[in-house]
Amino acid sequence: MAVSINVADGVVTMRRLAVVLLLLVVSASVVYANERPLVAVMPFEEGRIEGEHNRRWWQREGAALLDAIREAFTDQLIASGKFRVLERSRLDQVMKELQLQASDWFDPGYAVEIGRLVGAPFLLMGTVTKFDIRETAQIGVGNITWQGTGAEIALRVRIVETETAIALASVFASGTASSGNLFVRLPAPLSGSLQGGSPVDAAVHHAVLELAEKVVAAFEDLQSSPELATAGMSLTD
Repeated sequence: MAVSINVADGVVTMRRLAVVLLLLVVSASVVYANERPLVAVMPFEEGRIEGEHNRRWWQREGAALLDAIREAFTDQLIASGKFRVLERSRLDQVMKELQLQASDWFDPGYAVEIGRLVGAPFLLMGTVTKFDIRETAQIGVGNITWQGTGAEIALRVRIVETETAIALASVFASGTASSGNLFVRLPAPLSGSLQGGSPVDAAVHHAVLELAEKVVAAFEDLQSSPELATAGMSLTD
């Protein structure tokens, strides 16, 4: 009994199979992208800075630190693979088009309007709620002095739904770090010091890592419990 094989039909079938597989891959990618919420990370706001030493430090370095916190937090969210994060340049462009001042970023009404204009369903609005840099210890022996410094920072992020202007959740995180500096007193005009890394940088690093992890967990809770989405507090109250 002779069996005939249509090679042309086989080629067509393979091509169709390849097309189907490609469509499945594309569809899966689209679904995955849709499952990841699109968020806009707003500039972090300065909270209450207590203590004369802290306020002097903040006047010099505060603006740069707030910017660094925002960038590091954004990087951690992207690295988590759980979010699509709106480009900062897009937010800055909208702010420029609306002729807003820097302080307007922190006005809930303006922030929500910006979120709507850029098409971000969720805003992440951050605040530095505590900042403390201090001398922890000082020990001197002859011309050699060991001086310890420490830093503590606390951060809060509110997850705001753009459509409703409702704060769905608040997330808190903190970080502390310390380091020691060895100073050697030499005859004038010579002087020297051997200094370690900045405790402020280390404290911020710890706080940002914790903050990003908690934001991921908060979104997972919101997605698994839709009723929580209506239990927030309006930012416009």
